[in-house]
Amino acid sequence: MAENARNMAVMAREQGRVLASLPSAARKAILNRVADGLLANVDAIITENKKDIAEAQGKISPALLQVRGINVTDMCFFRRWG
Repeated sequence: MAENARNMAVMAREQGRVLASLPSAARKAILNRVADGLLANVDAIITENKKDIAEAQGKISPALLQVRGINVTDMCFFRRWG
């Protein structure tokens, strides 16, 4: 699992560099599509996050558990950039 997380982090960093190299309009369009996808799935994302938090109880520190939790307010950050 840790190796998978590392691979995902490496891929995210590489793709972040690709995104940064794009023209502003293209970058904005991509970020808006990502935001739309997140907002379209808020309920499922929060439900799965709650399951993850419940499973992690007693396995990780309370401080880390608090950081892992998300809510609707957090998800509202992913609004469209005009």
